[in-house]
Amino acid sequence: MGAWKNAKDLLFDSNKQIVIASCELLANLTMTQTTFQLIDDGKCTIEIESIIALFINSTKDLNDKLSDKFVFATLTFIANTIELDKV
Repeated sequence: MGAWKNAKDLLFDSNKQIVIASCELLANLTMTQTTFQLIDDGKCTIEIESIIALFINSTKDLNDKLSDKFVFATLTFIANTIELDKV
């Protein structure tokens, strides 16, 4: 679960591009069996809440191309999480 922890830690980096890459990685990791089990067990609540909070803050400045990319990465993460929840 090292990749999940590393990506989660980078969500709060000062470099916005790193935050976007971190969110994209988390979105991809939601498709793995290990992460599915964490989500199913309710052990990813803090990560999901953090990403949603970052999403809300990033939508305040939609004129920024990086914000657009972050919004897309966040929506991908949320969509993947919801999809796993339905499986």
